[in-house]
Order: sequence, then C-alpha cells, then structure tokens
Amino acid sequence: MNCCFRAFLFGVAFTQAAFGGCYNVVAPNGVVVYSGADPPFDVSYPPKGRDWLRVEAAGGTLMIGAECVDVQKLEEQREQRNRMREAAEQARVAAEKKAKQEAAARAKRTLEEQAKAQSVRQQAIDRAQLTTLTEAQREMPLSYTVLDRQIADMPIKSQIELHVQLSGKITEAGVRELLEKLYSDVNSSRGFKYHSGGPTHVGIYAYTSRAHYESGAGQWIAMLSRNTKGIPDIDIRVREDMIAQLTEKPEVRNGLSELTRKEISLELVRATDRADADSQRMYPSQLDKQAETYHALGDKYRKEVADRYGISEADIEDIKAESIKKNWPLPPRH
Repeated sequence: MNCCFRAFLFGVAFTQAAFGGCYNVVAPNGVVVYSGADPPFDVSYPPKGRDWLRVEAAGGTLMIGAECVDVQKLEEQREQRNRMREAAEQARVAAEKKAKQEAAARAKRTLEEQAKAQSVRQQAIDRAQLTTLTEAQREMPLSYTVLDRQIADMPIKSQIELHVQLSGKITEAGVRELLEKLYSDVNSSRGFKYHSGGPTHVGIYAYTSRAHYESGAGQWIAMLSRNTKGIPDIDIRVREDMIAQLTEKPEVRNGLSELTRKEISLELVRATDRADADSQRMYPSQLDKQAETYHALGDKYRKEVADRYGISEADIEDIKAESIKKNWPLPPRH
C-alpha cells in the first residue's frame, strides 16, 4: 500500500527545516523506509493506524508519529467532496433561479390581473360615457353643464375659454341662442389686469358628452369665438350633421350593437396610441426603424382587438368610418 505519512512532533509539523540536509526514516523493524531531503514523503510501509518512525539525520535522531493513509482512497474522497460541493452549488443556483422565476411569474400575474381589472374599470367608464341619451332625455329643455373655464391674463391678450356639455333637446337654433347668451355673460367679465379689465379673446365650446371634451381632439358640436377686442362680430360654428345624428336610433350592425361598436372604436384608437408609444420607446432616435416598428405593432395590436371581439378586418374598417362620421368620442388625452 502506498502510504502518505503525516509526521509530527509534539504537535509541530515535521519539515526539512527541522533537521536540514538529508535524512533517513527508519521503521520500528529497522527498515529504512525513506531516504531523502524533500518531505512530505510517500513510502511503502504498512503500519496499522498510527505508528512511530525514527528519523535519522546529521543533526541527530528524532522519533515522530506517522499515520498511514491510502493515497488512492484519499483522492477518491477528495473527488467525492468536490462533487458534493459542486452538486450543492448547482442546487443552490437552481434554487435561486427557480425562486427568481417564481417571483417573476407572480409579478407577471399581478400585472396581468391589474391590467384586467383596469380594463374592466375602463370598459365600465366607456359604457357610461358612450351610452346614448334616451328619447325622453333628448326631449327635455336644452341645458348645459360647465366642464372647464380657463382664464389667461397677459399683456398680449386677456382670454376666457369656456367648455360646456349640452343636454336635453339639441337643435341648431337652440345651440346658437345658448352660445350667444353664454358669450354675453363671459364678455361682461371684469377684473383683468390688462386691456381695461375686460377679455380681448373669448372661446366657448359645446360638447354632447364629457368624453368628447376629455378627448382633447376638438370634438365639439358647436363653438363661438371672438379673437380681437373692439370687433363686435363673433364667429359661431354649429355642426349641423352631428346634431341631426343625435336623433337617430342606435342600430345593430354585423351583429354588434352601437355601444359595442363604440367600445371597439375606442380600443382601436388605444391600440394605435400604444403602437406609437412602444415604437418610440424601442427606437427613440432611429426614425426609419421606429416607423417600421409602429406599423408592425399597429397591425398586431389591431388584430388583438379583432380577435377579442370576433370581428373581421372589414368590420374594423366599417367601425372606423362610422366613428368619424358620427363623431364618436376618442380616448381621453393624457
């Protein structure tokens, strides 16, 4: 058996420096089992467990303790320990990876659930805003609700901008009369710092729903403007075709109610906006790549809407055309 003798004296490791020069290692039976100058040493000596060896050198003789260890077995044990450490490390890495994947999956599920909940809330909001007035509501006297009043007081102009939502019976004559009344009230406003205290510019915009106003896309049904102080003429514009459509009864087309078609119209616009935002985020400075990505994502997101509602490309084009003709509200501006 090849034995690796681990020699020691009173707990101090045996080294060549302890004696210097060459030395012999003599077994209890008198056999010289090693002769040399470079410990540690491998010898062919089969003691049982621990045994004593005599070291003879120029500096004297020393008895040292020795323990025989199977070198091959030692190597096998070392390799086994290495394999166990590697396996433990692999298990640790795998556990960390699994934990990260599970955390990512949970985060993804949370985001999906939040997005779904937001979608449900948005659909409820859309339905509330897109619902057509009943016939009884349309026959009530014309009235209005102020949505926003904006004031600008600067050396170049003093301006009042008024946004109102109409309700009740909407006719061209009634809307014109209401706009003139509102203008009279607004124009009499005082307290401005410049231009003798009165407004030089006035703008009044009337909408059929809050959603039309919140779109920020100029979806008014009538408007009045005066852009220069001292000029009595005011500009009134009424979209008569849109007023005429207010009395039309909602109809079902291609198996879809008008309310559902309005919802689809909103989702199509949001899909386009999403494609635009994503392409700009992905390629902020590469305009060619940005345009290419915008078209690709636009097609993808629009198909998702079509699949969700089970409609065709032809249905989508019909809904887009109808939404423009009937001035359906666009998504709110951000």
